Amino acid sequence: MIEQEDLIKIRLSEPNMHTCVEHATLCAIGGASHIRSVEDREDNLNMDQIIGQVCTCAASMYLLGEEDGFHRYNEVREAQNLTPYDGDGGDDIPPLKIDIKGSFVKNTSKALLTFNLLVRPRELHNGFTYVLALSRPPHVVLMGWAHSKDFSEGDLQEYGIFKGAYRLEASRLRPMTDLLEILADNRNSAG
Repeated sequence: MIEQEDLIKIRLSEPNMHTCVEHATLCAIGGASHIRSVEDREDNLNMDQIIGQVCTCAASMYLLGEEDGFHRYNEVREAQNLTPYDGDGGDDIPPLKIDIKGSFVKNTSKALLTFNLLVRPRELHNGFTYVLALSRPPHVVLMGWAHSKDFSEGDLQEYGIFKGAYRLEASRLRPMTDLLEILADNRNSAG
């Protein structure tokens, strides 16, 4: 569904990166990982949080416009920071029901379209949109998106590192430009 030319490449500014790192520090409270061991999770917690924040910020800026998107990202994070042990229910850009799934690009020689969008069953909510974002800060690549109805039982992984998660290879995702158009149409019909 997507090809290399559909990928959206964003470089966050130094001030934006600084804000993302501040928010990442405030939300680095632990948690569990289905991919990392307990020790590996502890060793990489700060970087994992930074990746999540950078990807969410970049997606928000792309989908809502640079200035409005950054303002909305910061506003949502400041509210989340008041109750750090309460999850966001997967809504990273409320009230749009968009869950940003960020991942660190460790291997820069790996083809980007072979990365995977992973969603755990407890994270899969009807009517939600899932965006795959890859990062080597300050750079972010918004790969594409899938709607909750795009995941099927055949996508549920039964073994291996992704066991128990729905997995869509990036090449199966929809282009970010389509999501941008849908959001614009929704704003126009509501306004």
